Amino acid sequence: MSRQVTVPGGSRYVGDLRITTEEWISGTVEGEVVVEAGGWLAVTGVVTQGIVVGLGGAAYVTGVVGGLQVQRAGDAVLDGTSVGDLQNWGRVIIAGVVEGQVVTHPGAATEIVPGAVVHSG
Repeated sequence: MSRQVTVPGGSRYVGDLRITTEEWISGTVEGEVVVEAGGWLAVTGVVTQGIVVGLGGAAYVTGVVGGLQVQRAGDAVLDGTSVGDLQNWGRVIIAGVVEGQVVTHPGAATEIVPGAVVHSG
């Protein structure tokens, strides 16, 4: 079961989170974070199991995530590190590091900026 909560720096939350408003995670979430329609998420901390950006959601990641999935009409900027795969059905800008596969599905837009690193292995 998901619940909405703010995770400030230095703190740890165990479980999954649901984001429906503007939230900032600077601590650690040991679980998955789902950004729903109208939600906006900034991550400067750690999300161990990854982020799912749903329809109408947005995420800006400068921290570390276990993976990133962006659904149709979702937006994300990865300026940090994804230690897992990145699946994109929406719009993603990669300016950081992906230590997994980057999969862009039909109709999606993935931009990999100069200096970004993608390890497909």
